[in-house]
Amino acid sequence: MDVHKVAVVVCLLLFTASVRCQLPRYNLLDYCDQTLDVDTSMLLRVDIPEYQSLSQSCQVTISSDHAPSNNFVRLQLLNVDADCESLSMRLYDGQGTWNPLTDAICGYVPTSARMLRTTQSTLTIHIQASGYFARSMRFLLLATSYSLDYNYEDFECHNYGFIARTLTCDGYNNCGDRSDEDFCHVISWSWKIPAIAGGCITAVVIIIVVVIMAVRRRSRRAQHEKTNVATPVMQPGIPVLPSYGAIPGSGYQPRTTPMEYPPDYSQVSTPSRVEPGTPAVEGATAGMKIN
Repeated sequence: MDVHKVAVVVCLLLFTASVRCQLPRYNLLDYCDQTLDVDTSMLLRVDIPEYQSLSQSCQVTISSDHAPSNNFVRLQLLNVDADCESLSMRLYDGQGTWNPLTDAICGYVPTSARMLRTTQSTLTIHIQASGYFARSMRFLLLATSYSLDYNYEDFECHNYGFIARTLTCDGYNNCGDRSDEDFCHVISWSWKIPAIAGGCITAVVIIIVVVIMAVRRRSRRAQHEKTNVATPVMQPGIPVLPSYGAIPGSGYQPRTTPMEYPPDYSQVSTPSRVEPGTPAVEGATAGMKIN
C-alpha cells in the first residue's frame, strides 16, 4: 500500500474517533415545550449574551431512552454562571413541575448539589429569564441516560448503573462516580483534539512530500533517458552511414520512370537449323570416333 494511502486511512480513523467522542450539544432555549430523547449522553446549555433584554419562560423535557426498561437520567451541573434576579433554573423529577428535585439554581452551587439523578425516565428543566442582561450568563449541564438492566454491550459503573460503552474515557463523569474514567491510560480529551489535528496535518505534509519526491524522480528519469539516446560513433577513416529515415526523403519513394521489362520470347531471334551433310557439320564431326 502506498504511503499516502496509509496516511489518509490513519487520518480518517482519527477523525472518526474524534467524532464518536464528541457529545451532541443542545441550546435549551431553542427547544422550549419539546422533549429531547437521550440514549447515551448530551450537553445542555443556556447562553444569553450581554446587553440584551429578555423575558422568557422555557420548559424542556429530557427523556432517557437507553434501554427498553429501567431507564433514568443523571444530570451534572458543569457550569452555573447566572444571578438569581435575571436567570434561574429549576429541575423536576418526571414530566411536569409537581416533583421538584432542587430549588432555583443560580449563583453559587455547591459541589454536592451538582450531581442529580431521577427516579423516573424523564426529567423536566424549567428556565426563567427576565430583565436586562448587563453581562453574559450561561448554564452548562451533562445529561446521561443509564439503566439498571444488564446489557453486555454497556459499561457497568461502580454504582451499579449501565451506560453506553462509547461514553468511557470521553473526559466526562457519566457514571457519577468517575468509574468510567478511572482506567483510561491515555491523554486527556483536552489534548486529543490538538493531537488529532496535528496528526492530520502531519499526514497531509507527508502526502505532499511523497508526491513532490515522486514527481521529481519521474522528471529525473525522463531527463536521464533523453540524454542517453544512442548516437553514431565517429571513427577515423570509416564513413558513418546515416540511419534509416535520417536523410530527408529516405525510405519508400514511388518510381517516377517506367520500369523496363524483358522482351517477349517471340521477339528473340534464333539461329536457323543446319541440316546434316553440310560442310560445316561434316568438318565438326570429322574428328569424332563413333563406336
